[in-house]
Amino acid sequence: MQMPIHLHLKILCMPSNKVVERYRRMDLLIRTKATGNPEEFARKFAISKRMLHEYINDLSALDAPIEYSKPSNSHIYKREGRFEIAFRDN
Repeated sequence: MQMPIHLHLKILCMPSNKVVERYRRMDLLIRTKATGNPEEFARKFAISKRMLHEYINDLSALDAPIEYSKPSNSHIYKREGRFEIAFRDN
């Protein structure tokens, strides 16, 4: 699977450890159903709502099953799992 162009640009524009840490933190908030509404989620990262949607679209393009749940007032994964950004030895 190819990395979305938006993700390529984020990696070029921000130190890679910050990009990876941002995705890890987003994953944790999504898994624990603690994102809040989109405005609150964006505020937790000091980014615009539009930029938040770009990050969510990047994760979705990499097969993360994300949706917003009004009853939970949080973005959630549609099925159990976690998003991993790491090198693994064979």
